Amino acid sequence: MKVRIEKIIFKVVLFIPLLVFLFGSFRFIQDGNNAFKIDKMIITGTSLNGNKDLHDLYWSYYGNRSIFDINESELKDKLLDNEFISDVNIIKILPNTIIFDIVEISPIAKIELNNHNIIVDDKRHKFTLSKNINSERFSAPEIKFSSDIDENGIFDSIEYNFLNYIFLEYPQLYSEVRELKKIGDYMLISMENGFLEFNSQSYLHKEQLKNLSTLMKKNKIDFNSKSYEYIKFMFESIIIKERDVS
Repeated sequence: MKVRIEKIIFKVVLFIPLLVFLFGSFRFIQDGNNAFKIDKMIITGTSLNGNKDLHDLYWSYYGNRSIFDINESELKDKLLDNEFISDVNIIKILPNTIIFDIVEISPIAKIELNNHNIIVDDKRHKFTLSKNINSERFSAPEIKFSSDIDENGIFDSIEYNFLNYIFLEYPQLYSEVRELKKIGDYMLISMENGFLEFNSQSYLHKEQLKNLSTLMKKNKIDFNSKSYEYIKFMFESIIIKERDVS
């Protein structure tokens, strides 16, 4: 009996310090001891957003808070409210660092519609810009619609799909495009050094784009060293008019 009591006392003596340690550690974490208070916020992947602006904005919410108190889902929702952010990965590094790995939107076109500016990407996402955001900050071509169109019809339009196809299949050509619009049976693309004209019976089949890309690769058309008044595609033929710079 005496041996059994001694064993019980021995176990209690061992258990009490362990319990105190665990309780103290729990309070240490939950109370946001300085060792676990966020003192470093790192932001990566931004070009449209200013890192300092984002840092200052979110530091007021999360700076000096315990890293264990951060609700990642709530923080992600706040970041996605930013019209230039399409996704974000939040990384916590103990003891006191939080990283925002941000994926920004990649607009392929600007559109002015119903007195406000819209940018669209190649994945059929559209973003309406605030009044204080100048669309000129985006280096993307402008789509101009010749007739009234509802915002919901943008991605079904010939103009968007034609430009998106150029963006995906012919990046060299896309980099030269400044404006795209459809007039009657023709698709007109304004370049820095002239314009392209595609007739409707062929541009829908995209054969003319293929022919143009081939000529560019062979340097028979060079937008960097030559200036063109126009390049017109008529079915299988092409008419090239260089600009007189003399």
